[in-house]
Amino acid sequence: MVLERDKRRRHDGLGKWPAMIWAALKVLWLFPLRRFRVRAARRAESCKTPCLFVGNNQYRLDLLGLGRRERLDGGELWLYIARQQTRLSLIWFTFRALMGLTNPKRDLICFSALNAEIGSRRKSLSVATDGEVNWMHPPLKYRSRPAALYVFTPAGQQVQDA
Repeated sequence: MVLERDKRRRHDGLGKWPAMIWAALKVLWLFPLRRFRVRAARRAESCKTPCLFVGNNQYRLDLLGLGRRERLDGGELWLYIARQQTRLSLIWFTFRALMGLTNPKRDLICFSALNAEIGSRRKSLSVATDGEVNWMHPPLKYRSRPAALYVFTPAGQQVQDA
């Protein structure tokens, strides 16, 4: 979606959110299901999914906090694997997510780990990292590095997740 969003912004001059909507529609139309092997937290599982997300610390999945984190310094990775196997189920999941009606146990495989390895039969995978897309060769290896980033703020202010 990030690749398509950036393409729409460059070619059509769209803003970030209108371009993201168009990108989401195109990805939904193509609906790429990928097979991955995930090893993390004494787990090993194979999955077929349209979306696998690895994030630093746990993300909120409720309506008012969707995409936010309670803390940035928890020192753990969180993996979110979408269970949707059809376009219709992904559309329904997206609608429920926007309304704050998702059920993580039903809609996602979610778990935390200190490190993770994601394998694929593909020779390279497009990986979005902080809005930038890179092509990487599997296996992809992730690890948490607690306290690796220092953030300076004016005295008396706290860092908030964006």
